[in-house]
Amino acid sequence: MQVLAQNPFILSFSVRSFYSEKEEISDQLKTENSNIIRENYHRYFQHIDYSKFKENADPEHIFHMLIWMMDGYLHAQKMTQKPLNLYEIDKEFAQWVELFKRNSYREEFQ
Repeated sequence: MQVLAQNPFILSFSVRSFYSEKEEISDQLKTENSNIIRENYHRYFQHIDYSKFKENADPEHIFHMLIWMMDGYLHAQKMTQKPLNLYEIDKEFAQWVELFKRNSYREEFQ
């Protein structure tokens, strides 16, 4: 994270390539990104203790909602032409995670 914070152009390039539409490789990147997201859920969440979640909470859906929220956040930043600040992104993301914890964890695990 420190490398990206010290080199904001790397972060900007990464975001531009993630949202690439015009380049010849765009379709391949979209497919690869979708595969990575799917694999990451299974890799990083394989040891989830589902007993901590409320009965109606779906961790996989929450994971996708966090991705969608980040997508919207990055889009809003792009539309305002504000430079991306990794520490601000991390701060926002942490707030979203806390929100989901309060709403999806059983009370004894909050």
